[in-house]
Amino acid sequence: MSEKNKFQLKREATYTKLIQAGFEVLCEKGYSGASIDDIVKQAGFTKGAFYVHFETKEQFMLDVLSYRKEKRANLHAHFIPLIETGTSLEKIIQKSMEIIVGQLKTTPEWILVYVDFYMQAKRNSNSMLVYQTLYDEWIGEIQHFIDLLRVHKFVPQEINPLEKAKMFYAYLDGCLLHYNLYKEMLNVPMATKGLLAILSSK
Repeated sequence: MSEKNKFQLKREATYTKLIQAGFEVLCEKGYSGASIDDIVKQAGFTKGAFYVHFETKEQFMLDVLSYRKEKRANLHAHFIPLIETGTSLEKIIQKSMEIIVGQLKTTPEWILVYVDFYMQAKRNSNSMLVYQTLYDEWIGEIQHFIDLLRVHKFVPQEINPLEKAKMFYAYLDGCLLHYNLYKEMLNVPMATKGLLAILSSK
């Protein structure tokens, strides 16, 4: 595989800076409130640089969603050793929630951006396909974690990992919405109790 030239490296650096700056703008102003001008100003570029990489603000948002998914890719690398060392279920969940809650607390307003984008793009079938795919992948990651717990006999064999994963994802989203409305932040003990309750329910 050949090394990237200076032009390719610069192009990738510009793309990454636009994504990161845009994420900050989106969290501050929401999807509807953020403009392309806001994004390029935050990144220190021109609109021309933006349109080299993205056709529309909607396409930009989809790329932000994919970028966040890639940044989340190594989450489960932290969970597997906990499961394999024979730690108690409560300790495994607590440690896992420290990682997840730690990430969510950095930008709790992202859930509002997510909902705002959905309302704006729900009539675009291509956008909704990407949206659904990213959701399915996130559910799949949670399901994999729960399935590992089941395989290692931390939870009953008869539970449905997919069903539990969807319940937990909905719980997290609900907690984040609650924070944005009432400023009562999701914390590790709350998240730990929530997932333990979901795993123990029939």
